[in-house]
Amino acid sequence: MEIQERQSKPGLPAEAIEHVISALVSERQHLRNAGADVDVLEANRKALAYWHRELADARRRGRAK
Repeated sequence: MEIQERQSKPGLPAEAIEHVISALVSERQHLRNAGADVDVLEANRKALAYWHRELADARRRGRAK
């Protein structure tokens, strides 16, 4: 079995991704306070996980330069 490395890809700078994460966290707090459906909260959680991975990638790209 061959292991493939994640190839470096252009993306948003870390600062922009941090703003996205901040907005998602604020949205999550609002959703929880409003008693949002579990599926909506799960979608928000998945979005947060995705953007945290993107942030880690962006920081790695920044160090590689």
